[in-house]
Amino acid sequence: QQQMELQIKQGELQLKQQKTQADLQLRAQAEQSKDERERERIAAQERIASAQIQSRLLEKAADIQRGNE
Repeated sequence: QQQMELQIKQGELQLKQQKTQADLQLRAQAEQSKDERERERIAAQERIASAQIQSRLLEKAADIQRGNE
C-alpha cells in the first residue's frame, strides 16, 4: 500500500516537473519571438530613416543644381 502511494506521489511529482519545464520552454520561445519582432521593427525604422535622409539629400542636390543653372 505504502509502495503504491509512493509511486503515485513520484508520478505526480514527475508530471509537475514536466509541466514546469514545458512552461519555461514556452515562455523562452515567446520571449525569443518578441525579441525577433523588436529587431525587425528597429531594422524597418532604420530603413525608413535612411530613405528619408537620402530623399532630403537628393532634394538639396536638386536645389543646388537649380541654383547653378
